Amino acid sequence: MLFRSLGGRSFGFPLETFVRVCYVVSGKLRVHIDGADFAIGKGGMWRVTGLGSCIVANRSYEDAIIHITYVKLERE
Repeated sequence: MLFRSLGGRSFGFPLETFVRVCYVVSGKLRVHIDGADFAIGKGGMWRVTGLGSCIVANRSYEDAIIHITYVKLERE
């Protein structure tokens, strides 16, 4: 779980063996993933691939809570 206060930013670095699934429990966020930039709010989800990176910023006056699930990639 990740908690972001007003103005808080988080950086997700590439994790080659994992995909991250992020879910917004509360609040509104600005997300930047590998060139894509979008706003997302409560109940929203996004995915960060194994080689992707992510920046999450809270520009709202409301605190934000994000659940992050890591899924291990199986290599053959």
